[in-house]
Amino acid sequence: MDGSDDETNANSGDRDVDLERPQENGAMCNGVEQPQQANEARPNGITSNFPFLRKRTSNFLGSGDASPAAAGTVTILSASKHPKETLKAVYAAGKYKAGLRLHILAIQSFMAGLYIAFAGQLYLSVGGGILGAALFPGGLIAVILTSAELFTGDSLVFVASVLGRQVPIQKLLRNWTVAWIYNFAGCVSWAFLLGYLSNALVDLGADGLAVTVAEKKSGSDLGSIFLKAIGANFLVCVAVWQGTTAAEVSGKILALWFPTASFVMLGFEHVVASMYLIPMGMMLGADVTVGRMFAALFMATLGNVIGGGIFVGAVYWYVFDSMASFADLTSRIRQSMVRRNSANPLRVQ
Repeated sequence: MDGSDDETNANSGDRDVDLERPQENGAMCNGVEQPQQANEARPNGITSNFPFLRKRTSNFLGSGDASPAAAGTVTILSASKHPKETLKAVYAAGKYKAGLRLHILAIQSFMAGLYIAFAGQLYLSVGGGILGAALFPGGLIAVILTSAELFTGDSLVFVASVLGRQVPIQKLLRNWTVAWIYNFAGCVSWAFLLGYLSNALVDLGADGLAVTVAEKKSGSDLGSIFLKAIGANFLVCVAVWQGTTAAEVSGKILALWFPTASFVMLGFEHVVASMYLIPMGMMLGADVTVGRMFAALFMATLGNVIGGGIFVGAVYWYVFDSMASFADLTSRIRQSMVRRNSANPLRVQ
């Protein structure tokens, strides 16, 4: 007991000294452990005194024991991808889409048609203009966040993936064909059930605008439709690229919103939007023939492929991966020539 009292008194004496002079970083002061100074050197130059920002590192067995070298390190999660990483994500999307079973591809394409038709009807319901353009991106946001198959967005994904030798061209043709057909089916289904039979647009007094929009879109010069379609899908695929770059949902929404609203305000031609707007106007009495509708959709399709596939997909493949793809191609050619020569060593010179 006496030894214990002496030890207690000694410790008490030590505390009296500590009260007057704070200890070094990480020591006890006033009975409370003091954090290390914020400017203390840490791995990679990262500093933080907040424990919840620190990441425990696991060994290869997954025990979760932090190694001494990793103690106190901080993991900072990036909110966006580097452009080359974005292209890799586009490649991954292309391989995923190319591997979809036919019925899944058809269902997801039909759903994309519904989402864009919803956006189109919302545009008409609020009277178009700036408000309609500001609300229209909700359709594309739904497409991206549900991984639906939209023909226009797939123009970017598949052109880049084919050029990057990630997907065969047969898969591109398969996806585009199925997506186009079922996007159209989804748009027309929404127009008939929720636009026409429901009388929703008539009740809102928006039927006149629907007729005007349908006649204007189908009655424009075909060359004009083609050029405006290039602009539309250029902006849509820029939105898709930016949305792929963003790591979080909030970032994706902001990245998708402005280019999409811009193409609507500029009066450009998006083929899937027209798949809803033109049939909707025809159901409400627009003076548009079926032949003229498909002519307008065909020109919009060509323009959208160039605007999104060439001016975004091909451009960013060339900027970020073309040299690697070219080197791979030349390597394959050289290997093929070597194999051919080794198979025929006595070939006459």
